[in-house]
Amino acid sequence: MSAVDAVVFDWGGTLTPWHDIDLVAQWYAYAQVYDPVHGAELAQRLFDAEESFWKRQRETFGEAGTGHLDKVFETAGIDTSSWQHRDALDAYLDAW
Repeated sequence: MSAVDAVVFDWGGTLTPWHDIDLVAQWYAYAQVYDPVHGAELAQRLFDAEESFWKRQRETFGEAGTGHLDKVFETAGIDTSSWQHRDALDAYLDAW
């Protein structure tokens, strides 16, 4: 028996189209820590940014490369050097 060389996580739906996750709610976990006053709006912006990357992947059959979480934050106007981002990222990862 050979050792496992890699593990693929596929939340884009290529391999796991049956997953039932509310991605806006996942982003809300982040957004309510980063900006509690505008949490719902920020969660939607983050979701939209992430979805635009997945859409590009689907339309180009993966030829567009992979998306990076930092690009999602940049697109949504997040200051990734802030303490709010670090704390919010912990909340987002805990939600997963």
